Amino acid sequence: MSGLNPAERGKIENQGSSLAGKYRLSKADVMDMLTETGLSMPSVQAAIGVSDANARAQLILDTMFGDGAGKSGVRSFAKSMDLLERLDPKQYTKMLDNYIRAQQVLGKDLDPGTFYTATKNARSGGKVGSDDFMSTVFPMMISEYGESAGTAVRAVFEQFVVGRASKAALKKQRAMGLRDKNGALIGQQQAGEN
Repeated sequence: MSGLNPAERGKIENQGSSLAGKYRLSKADVMDMLTETGLSMPSVQAAIGVSDANARAQLILDTMFGDGAGKSGVRSFAKSMDLLERLDPKQYTKMLDNYIRAQQVLGKDLDPGTFYTATKNARSGGKVGSDDFMSTVFPMMISEYGESAGTAVRAVFEQFVVGRASKAALKKQRAMGLRDKNGALIGQQQAGEN
């Protein structure tokens, strides 16, 4: 917790004690989660704002994957949200809730480390994907294709939105009605939605 002023350290300490008691988690693990989240969130207050959802997720992931999995899983999720630039506490919490629902349905076919790597592989394609897509559809893709799901999202983004498709591919896309006569993707403003 170096770099934090005494008031911020006190807030994190109080929140850590409260969450450890509420969810029956190790205080050390909760403190690690708060510290790790604090590194990726824009402020200590934002990290505290998502801490209850993170503690719930930590408990669920520990139950599914074994002790310690929750701590690393929440860390991976927080790093994924940092990559996607989803750091508003309300937005982050909604995406985490959706991710945990997907996790409960998909089980061990979706692990948090693979979610992080796939998110990293998605690059800009992940950033333009809607919150709904990235927290519901994307986890399903990961459960089927692993880390390469991110590469697929990036490839679709680059081919269709950025326009890195070959001339032959662009011609075929126009023939299929995906592009207008000027070569612009039809409905491009909806790219990234479900």
